Amino acid sequence: MSIVLRTAEANVFGRMSRMLPLAGITGTRTSYIPYTGQLHVDALAAQMSISPDAVRARMHPCVQRPNKLHECADWYGTPVPRRWLASRERRISPEGLKRSPYHRAIWMMRALPYCPETLQTLICDCQVCGSALTWEGARSVMRCETCDASLADQEAPSLSTDLHEDARALADLVSHDELVRNRACLRLPDVFRSWEGGDAFQAVVELGIIAFQPVALKGCTRWKRLNRGDVSDISATELVGGYRFMATWPSSLEQLLKHVVPGRTGVKRDLWGRLGKYFDPTAPATPLRDLIRQEVPRILPQLGLPFRSNQCAAVGASRGGDTASASEAAARFGVDKGVIGRLIRSPDCLVAKHPGRSGLSLLHLDSVEGALSRWRATATAQECARALGAPAHCIDALCEAGLLARVQDRDVRLLTEGKDAFDRADLESLIETLTRLPLTTGAEEPVALHRAMIGELHPDAWAVAVSGLLSGAVCVRGRRSNAEAPLAGLYVDFSEMRQAMLPVRSRPLPELSISCQAAANLLGVSIAVTSGAVQAGLLPGCKSAARVDIRLTDLEAFHQDHILAQEVLRNFGIRAQDFAASMRSHGFKPTAHVYNTYFWRRGDAVQILP
Repeated sequence: MSIVLRTAEANVFGRMSRMLPLAGITGTRTSYIPYTGQLHVDALAAQMSISPDAVRARMHPCVQRPNKLHECADWYGTPVPRRWLASRERRISPEGLKRSPYHRAIWMMRALPYCPETLQTLICDCQVCGSALTWEGARSVMRCETCDASLADQEAPSLSTDLHEDARALADLVSHDELVRNRACLRLPDVFRSWEGGDAFQAVVELGIIAFQPVALKGCTRWKRLNRGDVSDISATELVGGYRFMATWPSSLEQLLKHVVPGRTGVKRDLWGRLGKYFDPTAPATPLRDLIRQEVPRILPQLGLPFRSNQCAAVGASRGGDTASASEAAARFGVDKGVIGRLIRSPDCLVAKHPGRSGLSLLHLDSVEGALSRWRATATAQECARALGAPAHCIDALCEAGLLARVQDRDVRLLTEGKDAFDRADLESLIETLTRLPLTTGAEEPVALHRAMIGELHPDAWAVAVSGLLSGAVCVRGRRSNAEAPLAGLYVDFSEMRQAMLPVRSRPLPELSISCQAAANLLGVSIAVTSGAVQAGLLPGCKSAARVDIRLTDLEAFHQDHILAQEVLRNFGIRAQDFAASMRSHGFKPTAHVYNTYFWRRGDAVQILP
């Protein structure tokens, strides 16, 4: 971001947001460019008169890592949790800016609260006016965007001198230079030398919490914040403590385990507060998790300590044979214990069940493995909707039309808790067929399929549309190559689609409720419009859980009684301001005004629209 801001400043653009549209970047937050701007590398390079490789090297795209709790970003060739990178706020070291007037990449690392060059604590607020420093409004690397005060002249506390050497060493693990990262890993004990620098730094953060946290409940709170990606309260002292914990491995782990009180509840409590998260069956697969699971069972017997904690069941010996408890099965197959617990009601999977508050249920491993494999070969209605680009409440209609297959397997129904599951192979086959539909030419200007389907409220409408596309009754006039789902990228003739929808419009709507967002998508408006209609009492809504549900019949009545500016612009090309002025000039008033949206009666609008 620094190089973009310095280019904008040098060319008198004022803000980066005024320069980026010249590179073809619109509709994206300025601060998200390093993560989402890979498609605009050449344009950015040309705009800033530098090589595309120099721009590409400063991008941090998301990288796929199996079984990770959070998505990771490519930090100059090493993976780090995406939430650990500061996107919006500017974190600066005044002394660093005084030495050289540019923003250091390492300052973006939220888990590093100091500058490894100056060993000053990073600040993200102007000390003159108190305003937060952000990339969105920044006009200069060296100045506050609110009061224009010099950031280099401000003050920030420095780290204690006894932390300096290790603070610099651990920061090298996430250096932008790969050689520096590799040398930093080689300074660690043998077990860490083959790790990625980002994995080693993540271990430093977690081990720092382990080394400094109090036992039991307070420690759990720290883990919860860390699992959410919140590293705002990590201190330099904790980071150095975590680095020293790694540097003295495994003796540091042995010293930690010696605090476990033999034969008392403290065993479970201490392991849960400090190391228990690594023995949870759903813990994300990280090098540190695997190392701790390997070392703890080895160290505890050597120290003469009990090995009875439930959290250690993931690394304990199985009961042998072809049976296992729910905890052991969950650890073996890499799923949550609650998922395995649903199979206790399956006569094929359950071997024996011992009653009582702490009773043990034994499951047949082969049956459990078969049930899980069949379950993983299915997709929920929401997954089908996202993969196809169709509304979720229409998936049942696609199934009734023979386009998808509903899975009736008893164990799968138990694993989905009675929710409908659909065959993933059929879903992938349908997606493949839709992506291979031939393109044809037509006389009229094609429109996006989603736009042609606006106002079609019946769930059968999408089943008819997909069937028409497959049969050729509705021709594909174009296809957007970067669409996230096949239906989202198709273009069709508006008249052909309307003709195909005629039989559906005469069918009565089913008693079905959908979310406010789904209702907004059907009407081609934002969720603020439908939620505003509910708030104004124009559209009945029923609050359930954390959302408001709307019945399709109520949505149809609202659509027949009211017309919105978005529909007028879409169908007649009349802007909202002109439409409102015309309605008022004819003596018509809106029925409600919520969230800057006017709701007009359709009967009134018909009298003035062409």
